[in-house]
Amino acid sequence: MSDLKDRLGQQLDELDILRSIFSGTGELEIEDNDAYYAIIAFVRNIDPTVPAARLSYRMHLAADEAPPKRHNLAVTVRLPQGYPDALPEMHVTSNELSRNAIDELNSGLTEHMKETVVPGEVCLLALVDWTRDKVRSILAECGVPTADGRGTDAAPAIARDRQRRFCRMWLYMHHIYSKTKRRDILSLSSELQLTGFCLPGKPGVVCVEGEEGAVEQFYGVLKRWNWKSIACVRRDVISSSDSKGTVDAHRKIQGFRELVMGTHSNHADMGQFLEYLRVHELDYVFKDLFGVEGQVKAAATA
Repeated sequence: MSDLKDRLGQQLDELDILRSIFSGTGELEIEDNDAYYAIIAFVRNIDPTVPAARLSYRMHLAADEAPPKRHNLAVTVRLPQGYPDALPEMHVTSNELSRNAIDELNSGLTEHMKETVVPGEVCLLALVDWTRDKVRSILAECGVPTADGRGTDAAPAIARDRQRRFCRMWLYMHHIYSKTKRRDILSLSSELQLTGFCLPGKPGVVCVEGEEGAVEQFYGVLKRWNWKSIACVRRDVISSSDSKGTVDAHRKIQGFRELVMGTHSNHADMGQFLEYLRVHELDYVFKDLFGVEGQVKAAATA
């Protein structure tokens, strides 16, 4: 028990250091305040109950430390109770990198942790520094200028095209029950400036729309989570040269939200869901999702 308190105490001390360094508005946000306060109460002997939840937080940083601070990235940190004896969980996202670059960055971060982290020693600040430097290197390879002089002023045409192209993606899951996943879906969509919705329950459906690179990054992150099954059932891409000029002009949904359809906690009302799709001129996808034509509402009201 004392070892656990020591480890959790180290986690809190390290968090205090990070908060003092990344003290700007929104730079560091605790994801689960209840878990945070439960850990504090346990470490300070206020409450003997061993916390069930883990300490987790998200840092919104710029890859460039020197002004002008550019190239934003988000680093999500989740600490097992065994940290710092065990490795932390870290994941990086950025709407300025392609999905392949994000995948490569996170794989490299995992390998770097395995090779360099010393059990028993806190390491998050060093890992954040490594991540920032790696992002600058990736951007420089793509020809994007950074504050340290790497890169050029001309971003590659393919990256510009991905930013100009609108994409709407439809994801189908066996189920979406987890409150943590549902919360993270909402958070990630906001972070990547995507609109759409999440329909929880069994089955689960997620629709996201926005810049193609951000949409693909969203899917890349979700695929790493633990699902019974997840599939992209439809992906529509529209170039900026098509009938409307901007990405925003092609959006069908304002904002991103979780849908509540029906009174059953585990199963959505398909008639209500079909009506929602029709209102937003998206009912064409119903057959792609469920294998049947959109006749659900009529059958439900017969």
